[in-house]
Amino acid sequence: MNDKTVDELLELCRHQHVQAQMEVYERYHQAMHVTALKIVHNTMDAEDIMQESFLIAFNRIDQYKGENNFGGWLKQIIIRKSIQHHRDQKKELKLVEELKTKTQDEPYGEVKNPIHQELLNALDELNPRYKNALSLMYLEGYDYEELTEVLQLSSVKEIKSY
Repeated sequence: MNDKTVDELLELCRHQHVQAQMEVYERYHQAMHVTALKIVHNTMDAEDIMQESFLIAFNRIDQYKGENNFGGWLKQIIIRKSIQHHRDQKKELKLVEELKTKTQDEPYGEVKNPIHQELLNALDELNPRYKNALSLMYLEGYDYEELTEVLQLSSVKEIKSY
């Protein structure tokens, strides 16, 4: 496959040719990872964004008309995905801060039960995404539908996958 042009590989990708997809990934993944990393400043997040973006690109390959450079088209997907991730992170951090402020005024802010305190400490160590979901559900009493709305998720299934 190394001897094929990008256009030839993309034509194969339109027919879900896995080897062609792998070759396209190999040719572009480093540059796309760098692009995502410049926006999100976290290697693991950049890796996730890059992989999700390649999946989007391969699923929407028919939308690429070949008028522009494929790398530029793919880069736009990476940039949009990275910016959305950055916005989502800001929202999650804001929610964590709101929860911290709220918990200081509520009864479970001062915990006398050592096991309960250990659970709260463990909760503080979680990724903000998981902490938010668990705090809202188990400390605030939100149900799945409310969590979907507050965390701006598309479905209850997405919450259950946390």
